[in-house]
Amino acid sequence: MDNIQKIADFIFDEENNFMGIARHGYYNLPKDVFVKALNEYLSSGNNVLNEYDQIIWQRWDEWDPHTQWQQIWDEEDLLFWEKVLRKESFWSIDSIYNHDDLSLLKQRVDSEKNRIQYLKSHKKRRTDADTYTKNKKVRGSVFERDGKKCKACNSTKDLTLDHIIPVSKDGTNRISNLQILCRSCNSKKSNKHYEWMDKTT
Repeated sequence: MDNIQKIADFIFDEENNFMGIARHGYYNLPKDVFVKALNEYLSSGNNVLNEYDQIIWQRWDEWDPHTQWQQIWDEEDLLFWEKVLRKESFWSIDSIYNHDDLSLLKQRVDSEKNRIQYLKSHKKRRTDADTYTKNKKVRGSVFERDGKKCKACNSTKDLTLDHIIPVSKDGTNRISNLQILCRSCNSKKSNKHYEWMDKTT
């Protein structure tokens, strides 16, 4: 009875839809894959079909020109695919992906790894920049140097500290890379890379 209940739990989803033949209506599930996954579920309780789904869907995403690389990975996704490429997952990627599939997948993993590392690095730089510009001595020095007015429009209201070379473009946290801008001019400058002197352009 326990095994019958386990099988029922395995082939029906949370909404009691039968999932034994088609996974989410997108593709037919090969019998050998189903049997292998069922055996794993009965012995360990681990539903490896979720992992199989992810592997299949990713291949479609890589090859479909309408969806190619549109899915944004997070760190959990990246760890999953690195594990797959190291052949540490339940399913052998070599039996599912051909040479071209694997080549695209490796490119995607490298691309997402670089993107996530960049975002982490940028977040830290942004945090460091915010801490630096809140320092009273730094603010005082820049305000005194720039005459306590906006470098672009000479306004003395709603003043902010701006990185001349933006943090997003590797601008440094140095007084020489800071200038006073009013909030309006700072917003217009956005992440452009130049110093505003007398007027906005």
